[in-house]
Amino acid sequence: MKNTHKLKGIVWLYQGNAPWHFVTIAKEDMKQIHMDVVLSGGFKSIKVNITLGKTEWKTSIFKDKDDSYLLPIKKEIRKLENIKTGDKINFKIEVVN
Repeated sequence: MKNTHKLKGIVWLYQGNAPWHFVTIAKEDMKQIHMDVVLSGGFKSIKVNITLGKTEWKTSIFKDKDDSYLLPIKKEIRKLENIKTGDKINFKIEVVN
């Protein structure tokens, strides 16, 4: 499918007031994704469907300060897929227009 991209990344923990786990999507990968994108939201979020292992969910990726994008990974997803901080994961991202 045109809008589906196979990616990999390392799970990291944001240490702010509300700790969240993320995967940074590399700028090189975002060049391909932007070809499929209609930007929405006030802070340049992109609606996506994610497939990680056997788990699928809808979310948004959003721009970080260095122009890369961040994929948030909720606790529920990490638990289902046995993912911890520092794990290298493979996932599919489908842009939703």
